[in-house]
Amino acid sequence: MIATWRPSLRRTLLTNLVAPAIVLAVVLGIGGMVLIQRVVETTHDRLLDGSVLAIAERVGVEDGELTVDLPQVALGMLESQSHDSIFYSVTYLGELITGYKDLPLSRFDRLKAGETGHRDGAYRGKPVRIGVQARQVYGRPGLVLVAVVETVQARRVVEREMLIGLAVLEAGLIGIIACLGWYAVDRGLRPLGELKQEIDARGIQGGPNLSPLDLSRVPQEALAPALAVNFLLQRLDLAIELVRRFTADASHQMRTPLAILRTHLDLVRRLGADTPAGHSALNEVDNAIDRLERLLRQLVTLARADDNKGVEQLLEIEREKGKQLKIEDIHDQVGGRLSQGYDRRRYGRWRLELRHGRGPHS
Repeated sequence: MIATWRPSLRRTLLTNLVAPAIVLAVVLGIGGMVLIQRVVETTHDRLLDGSVLAIAERVGVEDGELTVDLPQVALGMLESQSHDSIFYSVTYLGELITGYKDLPLSRFDRLKAGETGHRDGAYRGKPVRIGVQARQVYGRPGLVLVAVVETVQARRVVEREMLIGLAVLEAGLIGIIACLGWYAVDRGLRPLGELKQEIDARGIQGGPNLSPLDLSRVPQEALAPALAVNFLLQRLDLAIELVRRFTADASHQMRTPLAILRTHLDLVRRLGADTPAGHSALNEVDNAIDRLERLLRQLVTLARADDNKGVEQLLEIEREKGKQLKIEDIHDQVGGRLSQGYDRRRYGRWRLELRHGRGPHS
């Protein structure tokens, strides 16, 4: 048998709590990734600028020629555990003074004296970060371009580590929100669980307990269905009370036509069906049968009554029962015939039984 999926209020509330947290975590993750890239880029660019500046400060003129006294610290500050490759060049008016000749420096021609520029590029098939500073050298009309190129492997390693840390932090945060949300939802739904236990504890031993439920701890959001349950219990209590009253009254009222049947059938047997008294007795038998059939129809109507019309039909039946024959009527109808010389002791006993609501016994 295939299990039917049912919606869960706990699951819905938890989803509504965790889903926005996940969306927020994704948004923060994207923002964090952009911020991490900028921070890493800015930090490494400062190191790159320091290397460029260290080389540019060693550019000078000796004997009319440009010279560069390359310090070891200029390239050493860029060393890392990722073993990035470092390249440099010093050029004047497009002519190489020292370093690598084929560095991609075509976009730095518009730099002014003292300005430093950066851009991403590729060199020898690897992604690189380029830092260039334009330097004015005494005795030279043009600008000297000092460039340092660094591969970006160390930058990517730092970015990846920071992004992994951010992802772990956000996953832990979502897990904490889910646990706290589960606890909060369970705490919020606890009054409903207690209400269910109160309903389950109402057994049927000694009769059904249809008293109103205690709604003092039911939250405001769940008060409407709880009130509907109490209203239903009140209607059930009323319906059961009407059924109990109707059953008792019907049992009492059914004795009346049965007593009439027995009494008049006995008269017919004694007087004969062809006598006027016998005909009258048969008519009374027919009337008693009609009353009995009416009672039976009412019982069938009650058995077939649906939830919406059951109480109304019971009330209608209660009103109709007031029109039916009472036991005292049997005494008035039968008492006249008993005065015609029959066995008064026997019919007197019947009369006493009828007064107490019991049928005659032959």
